[in-house]
Amino acid sequence: MARNKYPEQSREKILDVAQKLFLEKGYEQTTIQKIVDDLNGMTKGVIYHHFKSKKDIWNAVMARMAGDSTQQCWFENWPGKTGLEKLQRALLRSLSEFQRYDVAYSAEVMLKDPKTIGELFLKNLAEGTDGIEGYVIEGMQDGSIETEDAHELAEFIITSINLWIGIRFTSLKREQIINKFELLKRVYDGIDVPLINNEIIDMAVRLYDNLQIVQKKF
Repeated sequence: MARNKYPEQSREKILDVAQKLFLEKGYEQTTIQKIVDDLNGMTKGVIYHHFKSKKDIWNAVMARMAGDSTQQCWFENWPGKTGLEKLQRALLRSLSEFQRYDVAYSAEVMLKDPKTIGELFLKNLAEGTDGIEGYVIEGMQDGSIETEDAHELAEFIITSINLWIGIRFTSLKREQIINKFELLKRVYDGIDVPLINNEIIDMAVRLYDNLQIVQKKF
């Protein structure tokens, strides 16, 4: 068998196909053979060269979706004059870039497999909290954020946006998205952390409208 000249490209292709299958069919209904079938010419041997098992592929897909492979430095050097402004700009960036994850945010897909939702959320919660806590502390120091609990606030930001809204994004109605973000705005304003502004709410609605178009494909 000829040696693969582009092992990293092969690995990424495997992950692309596996991610699509995991999201469409769920973990239990996705098999190594189905991944092979959808790879159009790649053999099981190539898959097992890169991954020991389906679980190994799953872990790699979850890591990539959470940003480990393509965005290792995502939390570094956010632009902005204050800690709060950096968090706001990062949230805007996230909402605009989520179009790359349109499949993952289709309600029909996400609700098929709670395992996908649970593992991805827990990973995002841990890494996201660690990633933004430094900006919360920066905001405390520059006066743009008033809190004595940096870690808990960072965790609340991730939880309120990713869990309360994010994983149900397209299963909600448009007005519900607006209402939830407006409620979050009042909550954050009430604790002297004015994280949510009208620009962020508008971007969330734009994302919702785009994903409604994507969802019709399923």
